Amino acid sequence: MTAKAKPVSSPHNPAAIVTLEADDDPGSPGWIGIELDTVAGNANCRVRRLRSEGAVTKVHRAALFTAQPCTFHWNFDNDESWIVLSGRATVTFDTGVVLELVPGTIASVAAGRSSTWVVHAPIRKFLVVSSARGSNA
Repeated sequence: MTAKAKPVSSPHNPAAIVTLEADDDPGSPGWIGIELDTVAGNANCRVRRLRSEGAVTKVHRAALFTAQPCTFHWNFDNDESWIVLSGRATVTFDTGVVLELVPGTIASVAAGRSSTWVVHAPIRKFLVVSSARGSNA
C-alpha cells in the first residue's frame, strides 16, 4: 500500500523535503494567480510553488502551473523545464520552432527565448525554473 505524500508545512528550511500532489486543487490554499500577457481568452493562471524560500541556488523554483484555454505571450527570463501532466497547448518560439504539448511532453527551454502559447484544453504542468546567473558556481 502506498501512502499519499503530505505537503510539508514550512518549506523555508533548505534541508526540508517538500511534497505536493500533482492533482492538488488550484482553488486550495497556497495557489497564487499569475498575470499573463494574454492575447485571447481568460487564462485564470494559477501557480503552486513547491519551494518558495530556502533554495540553495540563486534561482530555483519548482511549481505546478495551470491555465485555461487562452493565448498568451511568455518570455523565458530563466532556464525552464517542464512535464505536461494534463491538457493540450501549442507553443511557438521566436525561432519558429513549434511544440505541441500533450500529457507526458517533457521540454527544456534556455533563458532568453520568447514564445506564444495557445492553450487548447486546460493545461497542468510541473515546472522547474533555474538559472546560474549571478551564482558563484
